[in-house]
Amino acid sequence: MKRAIATSLVLCVSTTSLSAEIYSADVWADNWFEMRINGTQVAEDSVPITTERSFNAESFAFEAERPFVIGVVAKDFRENDTGLEYIGTGRQQMGDGGLIVQIKDSAGAAVAVSNSDWQCLVIHTAPLDKSCEKARRTLSLAKGPALSR
Repeated sequence: MKRAIATSLVLCVSTTSLSAEIYSADVWADNWFEMRINGTQVAEDSVPITTERSFNAESFAFEAERPFVIGVVAKDFRENDTGLEYIGTGRQQMGDGGLIVQIKDSAGAAVAVSNSDWQCLVIHTAPLDKSCEKARRTLSLAKGPALSR
């Protein structure tokens, strides 16, 4: 499915910190992401959303005091509001966006990983009828509501 996901998580760990610490993050995104810590942007995917490449990986470091809030915007490429990609080619399909996040402290211990506890807001979903993937006709939004072949 094509979707843009806004994800947030409050990181709660058993130890407290009186000063900022350095963390390392690994993010795998299909196709693009932006990460914020306590509302401040700390990373943006270096690979454009239009690049045909699944789960590109980004690694980066950031500084924060515990506890902190992780905010992520993740987007999968879509050609138009049908939610399809590669329209009119043999690779035409519904998008399949995804995101994996892992954050470690300076000692290398995992302090946050994406999982089912994260809260997500889905902004766009592709058609749930999978027969759309194989249809010869697709909705052309650039030309209005007319069907193209």
